[in-house]
Amino acid sequence: MVIVSNNASAAIETYLRDNDLNGYVDGVAARFDGMSPRLLKPHPFLIESGLKTVHVQPGDALFIGDSVTDVKAGQAAGTPTIGYANKPGKHRLLTDAGADGVIETMKSLVQALQPVTTGPSA
Repeated sequence: MVIVSNNASAAIETYLRDNDLNGYVDGVAARFDGMSPRLLKPHPFLIESGLKTVHVQPGDALFIGDSVTDVKAGQAAGTPTIGYANKPGKHRLLTDAGADGVIETMKSLVQALQPVTTGPSA
């Protein structure tokens, strides 16, 4: 898992460290000092950087974002993108932006990613 954000990488890394979450994250692809603002999302640069971090091809990843610029960045990177409608009105915005799917809770994403059990084998 890689965090991809227009926020400063130092802020994200501090948050992860302070909340003992580093073990859950394989990398951070975020704004850094000297970075051109043109490379922020919706540009695909940060998603592409995150994919390189974990050596994954765009079509083999899933990008989750809560904004239209996130959806546009995922599309530009060629990565399937799920919109996270964490506030009223976002479901429609993310759907209209072309998200491959929209969720309203992270629990629904976790449930969708769980292996399907088919019962005892015959």
